[in-house]
Amino acid sequence: MLYFWGPARVSSMQITVRLDSELGNFLDREVTEGHYGSRSEAVIAALAMWRGTRLQPSYTQAFASIDPLWDLVAGDGIDDEQWL
Repeated sequence: MLYFWGPARVSSMQITVRLDSELGNFLDREVTEGHYGSRSEAVIAALAMWRGTRLQPSYTQAFASIDPLWDLVAGDGIDDEQWL
């Protein structure tokens, strides 16, 4: 992650995970086939997807609670017209 003021500093932790051979082989294939740069990258992507599916109901509920008039009152007053 790169911001205009330099690289982001993200704290991290290292863990050890034991996988059965089927999952381990799948993980290695994903890296070998170039889908991910490393095992860690693949595991991080998988966890991010899992977290997204777990949070989806909360996102849906939050979106449903937005007042339908929000876009009207929060708009910038510019219609979708072409500016020349």
